[in-house]
Amino acid sequence: KNALRIKTDFVEAFNNIGNAICELNRPEDALQYFERAIQVKPDYAEAYYSLGIIYTRLGFTGAALPQYVQAVQINPGHVQALNNMGNIYFRGGYLEQAEAAYSQIIEKDTEYTAAVAALGQVYLSQQRTDEAITMLNRALALEESWLGAHQALTEAYKRQGQIAKSEEHKRIANELIASRKKEE
Repeated sequence: KNALRIKTDFVEAFNNIGNAICELNRPEDALQYFERAIQVKPDYAEAYYSLGIIYTRLGFTGAALPQYVQAVQINPGHVQALNNMGNIYFRGGYLEQAEAAYSQIIEKDTEYTAAVAALGQVYLSQQRTDEAITMLNRALALEESWLGAHQALTEAYKRQGQIAKSEEHKRIANELIASRKKEE
């Protein structure tokens, strides 16, 4: 806060204070710092992204989405904002928008496992099973213990009548879940 007393337009300080307050599990208190950062520098993508994170944590995805959109408009390479946009679209059933967001990420970073796996899940939801299997296996090639990919492949292979492959991914998914429970 001392930096802000000295220089009231120090946008990174507002953003950093907001992030620090979020880490103290006080997201509502952090809002004002991100909003102030945007007042000082309206094209500061990180502040919009941070607002989106807070609104998402508070369960206000309708308020979060425009923040992520603004962050991406300012910085089209902001893959975290794109990923969060894709997640909101996917959960809301807006599969074409989710597909576009995840595809945009993969164009920028072909090894962004979360986007590759999510795009596979979008394809599965769109009944594009062959494409889903390709993307989900690609996600597992990047990170073999990606639970969501194994779970989705369980369904995808089942749809194709490939029961042995479906059961294998189900077994792996169950092992991953059990392993994670032991770690808790």
